Amino acid sequence: NKVDSWDQFDIFALDLETKGHALSMLCYHLLDRYNIFEKLKISRHQFANYLKEIEEGYNDVPYHNKVHAADVLHATHFFCQSPVLEKLCKKHPI
Repeated sequence: NKVDSWDQFDIFALDLETKGHALSMLCYHLLDRYNIFEKLKISRHQFANYLKEIEEGYNDVPYHNKVHAADVLHATHFFCQSPVLEKLCKKHPI
């Protein structure tokens, strides 16, 4: 799955494919993938509307925009599922 890859995932391509909705689509995909909707009893429809509002709240600026937010979400996902992070957490438990 490309979303699990650092090198094969292209946030700009996703943004084009989703017609400017990379943030909401990626977030929805990840929550669905990890069964968060069911675990937390979140309405998919209400959450989709929530994501739409978040996306619409971003200003159209060159850097801190909704594509950047989607990129940060991808990076967070990548590092959280990384074996390196798991190894580090086991070495230094909280």
